[in-house]
Amino acid sequence: MNSITKAIAPLLQGLLILAMASLCSFALHTHKKPKDPLPPGCLEISPNLYGDQHEITNMAYREYLYYLKSLLGQHHPAFETALPDTSVFHALQTPTPPGFYTTYFSHADYAEHPVLGLSWEQAIAFSYWRSEMVFKQLLLKQKKLAPAWENTPLSISGYFTARMEGITLDTTLRIPWYSLPSPEDLLAMEKHSKAISNSQTSPLPNHCRSHGKKKGFYGLGDNVSEMTNSPGQAYGGNFLQGAASVADAPKSYEKPTVWLGFRNVCRWISWTEYRALQSKALNGED
Repeated sequence: MNSITKAIAPLLQGLLILAMASLCSFALHTHKKPKDPLPPGCLEISPNLYGDQHEITNMAYREYLYYLKSLLGQHHPAFETALPDTSVFHALQTPTPPGFYTTYFSHADYAEHPVLGLSWEQAIAFSYWRSEMVFKQLLLKQKKLAPAWENTPLSISGYFTARMEGITLDTTLRIPWYSLPSPEDLLAMEKHSKAISNSQTSPLPNHCRSHGKKKGFYGLGDNVSEMTNSPGQAYGGNFLQGAASVADAPKSYEKPTVWLGFRNVCRWISWTEYRALQSKALNGED
């Protein structure tokens, strides 16, 4: 090796290292995992944690009941078990407006009010159903399902395990997992909450709280107290008992009550994670 070669050898070696580093950086950049989309009905709280802007409404829950009724019939035990308990309204001394007892859940005037009279188990079942419906719409949008599947029931497990015509299996797909929030999730939402100052004798509809306003989480402090993933524990204030922070002590309940509602959080999970959650649920684990 002559003197010139010896002199430039370190420089060439440095350039080679820089070139390799640039190639690695490009490869990492081009293979960077894309950000998960915003789940329908949610706002982002933190990376891979999303929450409903409002409590689940009567209209949203009626869509769930319509699905069960269409699939199973109105006399099927699963449909009957899903119905709200309207007797909770008897706890109100002066319902407003008149007819509140009998029309709150079914009348169009209350479609965007929070659904009441549900148990923790009913809220969990709704959350499972919502995950199934959103995932199916994702499959149709990405053409993983033939159009003929649009009006045919298909569960998340069915997609990943069944081998049927019109299904394009993709085991890398992420699943939108809707669930009841933990107390910590509600606290994170409260940091971006919008006060509604409900002093009414009934919960306010979502159109009174957010249309034309900045995005945020409404009703955490004083519309209806909200269920969490811990059975029997609800957080936040409500129209009947007054405003309260999510950081305050939880409110206990044993059955459906007139001041109790819920909202969902959502995380994107893998098929493997979904199977683990299903296994825990079947074994009665938290």
